[in-house]
Amino acid sequence: MTKDSRDSYKRKLIEITCAMIDENNGYTNTNMRTVAKIAGCAHTNIYNYYSNYVELLYAAMKRSFEKVVLFTQERVGARAASVDHFPDFIDAQIEFSIQHQGLYRFIWLEDLPGAIPDEVKEFAMELKNRFALLVYKCAEGKLTSEEAAEISYILHSYLHGEICKMISARDVEVPISQGKEKIKQNVMKLMQIMFENAKLFL
Repeated sequence: MTKDSRDSYKRKLIEITCAMIDENNGYTNTNMRTVAKIAGCAHTNIYNYYSNYVELLYAAMKRSFEKVVLFTQERVGARAASVDHFPDFIDAQIEFSIQHQGLYRFIWLEDLPGAIPDEVKEFAMELKNRFALLVYKCAEGKLTSEEAAEISYILHSYLHGEICKMISARDVEVPISQGKEKIKQNVMKLMQIMFENAKLFL
């Protein structure tokens, strides 16, 4: 098998795994045998590409992050770059969680065994830095890059904390049908408050 063929088959296994996780609302009911059955091979064949099931799951996690990026780019453009893009960027993050609850839970809520591979950590860090850069651009000169990074961390934590409550139906006051708009409005308000009072938050 050529390297291109091998890489293509690995991508196929990852996409099948992601699709199953999304369909099953998490990875708990996903297993290597079912992945192999859909792929049309014996489950032992997967060991030719991944040393164990956890390695395949982490590859699927990286791909799930990539799917968030692609989903966002379809709605905001290749790269969000100003405060004008920010509401659509936040909207896309929330909408992804609604349309792909299984992948969202897999990324943010489920506990995978073993240490997170460096490749996944590095990709997640790249996304964190992109968000910090967007917040810096939204501040339009009001913040240093270090201040923007701190504020972006707070915004990110609030955003995904609220999303987790929403998709888990833990927010008894606001149903999912209304949750997206409320979260988006609150993120925008919180960002403006922190911009105007940055020293209080840093």
